[in-house]
Amino acid sequence: MARCYEQSGQDEKAFRAYQKLIEQYPKLTNYNEVVQRQFVIANRFLGGEWFKLWDTVPFFPSMERPSSFMSK
Repeated sequence: MARCYEQSGQDEKAFRAYQKLIEQYPKLTNYNEVVQRQFVIANRFLGGEWFKLWDTVPFFPSMERPSSFMSK
């Protein structure tokens, strides 16, 4: 599901889906790949990429956004 979200540009949902996967299956065989995907998403936001408000309206980039990903 996370890959689908990521491919459709819904990075926040993708990040959360990856996190849920890690939490539910901590011994996942591709654990490192999942963490790497989260890292790529977080770096996009740290780099100033705009996120979409309600998944449709582009909204200003936020340096606080990645930390909110990590806390949820």
